[in-house]
Amino acid sequence: MKNNYPDRYFLVIYFHHYLVDSVRGYFVQKNNDHFEIHHQVIEFDGDPLENEASVLEFSIPEEAYRENETLRSIALHLPKRSGGFDGRMRFLQSTVISEAEFNDVLETEDKRKETIREKAKGNRNAVIDLLEKQGYNPMPSDANEFVWTAGCKFHGGKHFMFIDTRTNICSCPYGGKREHFGG
Repeated sequence: MKNNYPDRYFLVIYFHHYLVDSVRGYFVQKNNDHFEIHHQVIEFDGDPLENEASVLEFSIPEEAYRENETLRSIALHLPKRSGGFDGRMRFLQSTVISEAEFNDVLETEDKRKETIREKAKGNRNAVIDLLEKQGYNPMPSDANEFVWTAGCKFHGGKHFMFIDTRTNICSCPYGGKREHFGG
């Protein structure tokens, strides 16, 4: 991986995902009376990408945009999204925050999520036990203390589903299917 990325990026983050690794650069673009925060993939599985399309993350009205304050706020918000669909993040470079600041946010989020997972473990019930026996590998979620995830029973475990331990409802986020288990 490169250590010095173009100055146009106020933040560069490495994303480790079990399928693929990537590096994203975040930059500002002025658009009429708004400032837009975009990201683009600049490396994919260790190979540089050129002319990759950007993705709009935020649009901020010109009157609300304060360059350093706004960019710092965004750069310190992004590590809160580490994990999940994007994969685990690692700081590479920034013009607005330090690596220590980025890592402090990651650590705080990790502790918060672990606390939620521990609470969720305390809400294990018969539905979770049944799904485990059926081979769907339920795991406590870090979303909230009453939600677990497991392989999707509606689609042969090809992706995940949610289980609400308060209502005993399993739901697929991709097909809208839901099922209530007695209990």
